[in-house]
Amino acid sequence: MFSQVLRKARARGFVVPTLKPNGGGGPNGGGGAPGSGGDTAYEGATVLEPKIGFYKGPIATLDFASLYPSIMMAHNLCYTTLLTPESAARLPADSVARAPSGELFAKRDVARGLLPEILEELLAARKRAKNDLKNESDPARRAVLDGRQLALKVSANSVYGFTGATVGKMPCLAISAATTAYGRGMIESTRGWVQERYTVANGYGADAVVVYGDTDSVMVDFRAPTVARAMELGREAAELISSRFPPPVRLEFEKVYCPYLLMNKKRYAGLLWTNPDKWDKMDSKGIETVRRDNCGLVRSVVATVLDMILVRRDEQGAAAYVKGVISDLLMGRVDMSLLVVTKVSGKGGTDGGREEGPVFALTGRGPFFSFFFYPGPGRDGRRPRPTKGPPPKPHANNADNPIPRAPPPPPTPPHANNQRRPSPRRPRTTRCAPRTSSWPPRCASATRPRRRPSGTASRT
Repeated sequence: MFSQVLRKARARGFVVPTLKPNGGGGPNGGGGAPGSGGDTAYEGATVLEPKIGFYKGPIATLDFASLYPSIMMAHNLCYTTLLTPESAARLPADSVARAPSGELFAKRDVARGLLPEILEELLAARKRAKNDLKNESDPARRAVLDGRQLALKVSANSVYGFTGATVGKMPCLAISAATTAYGRGMIESTRGWVQERYTVANGYGADAVVVYGDTDSVMVDFRAPTVARAMELGREAAELISSRFPPPVRLEFEKVYCPYLLMNKKRYAGLLWTNPDKWDKMDSKGIETVRRDNCGLVRSVVATVLDMILVRRDEQGAAAYVKGVISDLLMGRVDMSLLVVTKVSGKGGTDGGREEGPVFALTGRGPFFSFFFYPGPGRDGRRPRPTKGPPPKPHANNADNPIPRAPPPPPTPPHANNQRRPSPRRPRTTRCAPRTSSWPPRCASATRPRRRPSGTASRT
């Protein structure tokens, strides 16, 4: 990202300052970019309070396309357009925009920022790559084009993070704070407009409710009878709300969940639909089927329960299955290998890297659990295995319950028999003949006459 800023600044005749690695502070601190604010934190994205429950009807998901890059382009947020109160007073009032977070920026008609230009080029290049991907049939070229559009997407999304990293090359928290403030207002406005527009009073079948929202997406329950109707209403709402935001901000209809299980913030699961005829897959976020910090029993039980609830629609059967697993766990009928939880304890090294610690496991049956520690790094693929029998005794270095150490045995006095003597080697009685082209080699013993047993007459 820094190289792109340097290239664009050189083309525009700007000089990029050299800042301290700690981010400085600009007008609020010292040595940093204007508006960086030193180590001052700023408010991030908003997460709407979820209406927890199991929704058997379709839930439409509306998503902002490239939210933060679109905000920075729409409102001309850049280092070169950030204004102080003194500089803003010298400009006409209609040429200055105040962000919801309080920062002042020059509008596009006064000066075009470097970051919006960089974002426009990145998103335009990604659009061309996606169009080429649609028209390409060769699998190798499709893979290259897909990787290219993903790389351009990551580059565009990293512009916001580049301004918000206080330990980066050019931190400017005023830009990142203004970006997230605009995003929070857009999510709140979207919820209000949807619930105000789609009501019975306006001629719709039911009052729409936004059940959840996170950063750049909202999930709306239109109370639609079918998935096809929910998709139709979702596309209509996306077009209506996009027209109320400045370009290039655009709200898109993304998908439908039916049914939908909302458990908490950033924790939900449902069957994902992109066409009204057949669901695509089971999508889950933040629950035990995709997390790796649980034992195998938890992952297996949650996956089975989700399949029974979402796919088979058997809620009573899922409840009976969970009760049966709990009963087996309390009665000790569950395999111990399914109750192992592995973790790797790590600490930061002196060089800023990660120093791997020991691997440990938590195992047990019923209400009794024990810790088992295994020394060595945890990245070499080794995983602890549960041991049979009672848990190991506490270590002797444990101050709470030390084990008395037995005195060391007396040293054994030196003895002549303790010295290892080289055993005499038995002389070889068989000599191999010189190596020839035949295989195996002929030995000299093979040509010797056999010894006859004693008492037998020799042939004369």
